[in-house]
Amino acid sequence: MVMIKNKKTQNSIFIVVSCLLNSIIVLAQGTWVQKANLGGTIREGGVGLSINGKGYFGMGEAGGLGAQTDFWEYDHVMNSWTQKQIFQVPMR
Repeated sequence: MVMIKNKKTQNSIFIVVSCLLNSIIVLAQGTWVQKANLGGTIREGGVGLSINGKGYFGMGEAGGLGAQTDFWEYDHVMNSWTQKQIFQVPMR
């Protein structure tokens, strides 16, 4: 370890290191990482929630295909979607 005795030099080094670290943090913000694609169809008005660290998504409307009754579980550790039980929803 190098000991710097000059207080002004210590302050300058601290400022430079702080600016570099802040730059790294700022550059990392606003970036996206592609995750596994959902296995179902494209839809709107679906329902999403999180329970015990896993994400769930399903239901909704799929354009000309009508109401969707599938539900999916996302495991962030495995980066994968697993289809869960199909909801038996009566038609309205």
